[in-house]
Amino acid sequence: MSTILIVEDDERIRGVLRISLAARGYRVVTAEDGSSALRIAAETAPNLVLLQLGLPDLDGIEVIPPRPHHLTRFASCSGPQDR
Repeated sequence: MSTILIVEDDERIRGVLRISLAARGYRVVTAEDGSSALRIAAETAPNLVLLQLGLPDLDGIEVIPPRPHHLTRFASCSGPQDR
């Protein structure tokens, strides 16, 4: 089973994503800030990380862990504050 880590500080968005992905058979773990995301990523080695870039404690880019294998990075902006 693939594990997805959702890193999002908005509880509602985090919850909707968690429920939707779990219903499709994924193991879902969540974090509300960058520090928690780093800890959880180290503990669970997720296959995919859905990461908000504007986190309260760290810039989302700081949370992307260095990996020895190929890592695809994709950014999506949803509002003027994300530009």
